[in-house]
Amino acid sequence: MNIDKLAYRKAVNHMMKKATEMQTRAEIASENEPIWTEPIPFAEKKEGLQKTTNYKTTMAIGVYCMIYKPTMTVMGIGQGNIATRIRSHLQSFRNKGKVRIDENSITHSPLGKNMYEYDKNEDNWLVEWCVLNDKELSCSYEETLQNLYEPQLNSISMAGKG
Repeated sequence: MNIDKLAYRKAVNHMMKKATEMQTRAEIASENEPIWTEPIPFAEKKEGLQKTTNYKTTMAIGVYCMIYKPTMTVMGIGQGNIATRIRSHLQSFRNKGKVRIDENSITHSPLGKNMYEYDKNEDNWLVEWCVLNDKELSCSYEETLQNLYEPQLNSISMAGKG
């Protein structure tokens, strides 16, 4: 049937277009180095992670590391919407590692739970991050960093998952 061939050709063309776009983004990324913040207290307000233009708020996408301050050891690595992910970990931590249920949301963070179980003192935790604003690059970078550092509080099987 000709319709099957046409659909197949469209699917192949779509795949090639996405691959070309990804290659272009990778070439641009290869010309830059990630800029990491200095480690700051886990509970401190995170500046510069959102921008509002024309009533639209854009959240910074990137990679973050949770650091255990007494040893300065990277204990957790994650990626995504940085401010939202860190806030989720903090809420879980402050809820003694338990799932937090509010009127409009449920907050569950295995990393926040693991941090709380490892050391309940919020002051012993730092966070640092780099903004990449590219979800696929963030996933790949997270996976590479987790394989490199083998952070104790992460589930390596989740590395690089969107």
